[in-house]
Amino acid sequence: TVVGVPCCCWRSACAACTLEIAENAEFHRDVCPNLVSGSSAMTKDASDKVIPVWVSLDKKKATMTWASLEQRANKPVFQGSTRVGAVVQVRATAADLTLTMEKDARTLTFADAQEAEYWRKGVHMATDVLSSDKERKTRRTALQQLRTT
Repeated sequence: TVVGVPCCCWRSACAACTLEIAENAEFHRDVCPNLVSGSSAMTKDASDKVIPVWVSLDKKKATMTWASLEQRANKPVFQGSTRVGAVVQVRATAADLTLTMEKDARTLTFADAQEAEYWRKGVHMATDVLSSDKERKTRRTALQQLRTT
């Protein structure tokens, strides 16, 4: 399938399928290993307190996770996650990466703009590669609504 649309080319002749195969390969070979390894960032908890977190991609669950570096009883004090397929929009502004979901958003601040842009590209690719067709369709609809408001 190409962005949720079944293709009958048998994946050999169609330019769209060739591009999809190349993008999937780039994601799995070059981008995904770094996202799975993770990176440090800053985010806010429910009380708007800024906390250092470790951000990573759980490829098998298709989920982005963040967990505070501070731990108690060997567990993060603060943690959260979102399915990659639930991300409607991802933006990098300076060192900030903002993940917009249908009902909320999460901003992660990285060490610099280059790292935030790398994560933006990686999360964007992950939303295409790791999301189900249903999630892609839902994301397109939510993104259209976001653009009209």
